[in-house]
Amino acid sequence: MSDIDVRPSLFNWQDAATGAALPAEVRMIAVDQYKLYLDFTDRLSQRRQTVSSFFVSVMTAVVAILGYGRSARTLVIVSVAGLILCVLWWRIIRSYRDLNRARFAVIYAMETVLPLKPYTAEWDYVGRGQSSGLYKPVSRIESYVPLLFFGLFLAVLAWVLSS
Repeated sequence: MSDIDVRPSLFNWQDAATGAALPAEVRMIAVDQYKLYLDFTDRLSQRRQTVSSFFVSVMTAVVAILGYGRSARTLVIVSVAGLILCVLWWRIIRSYRDLNRARFAVIYAMETVLPLKPYTAEWDYVGRGQSSGLYKPVSRIESYVPLLFFGLFLAVLAWVLSS
């Protein structure tokens, strides 16, 4: 996680910096906002999964077109298109990763004023991401897929251009 403290931009009551207990009515609002934010975070993960599924489908189609390509020109055009799509896909994965980092920084900050801190406890349990034996970020694993396709398209392009 980043060292940036999101609390000053998150909390808008006077005692937030001191960690003073929230009044009951403010605590209920905070809990409702926390639930809503978690729901939005889950939707973001679903959206990321949909985007990845879309790119897997597109890459499958591009590879199929490569299989049917007869001319060197077709193979070059399709390979270059595949390379561009891989770069875009990889960049989108990184963008979602960065956004998720920011979201979880906000979640951890929100949990500092709540009685239970499930996401903070989970993050602590997996060593805060420092031990790959305990936790490997999905976005890191996911980013290997466009790189593999990139390698395939690059190999086809090199093969066609060297022939």
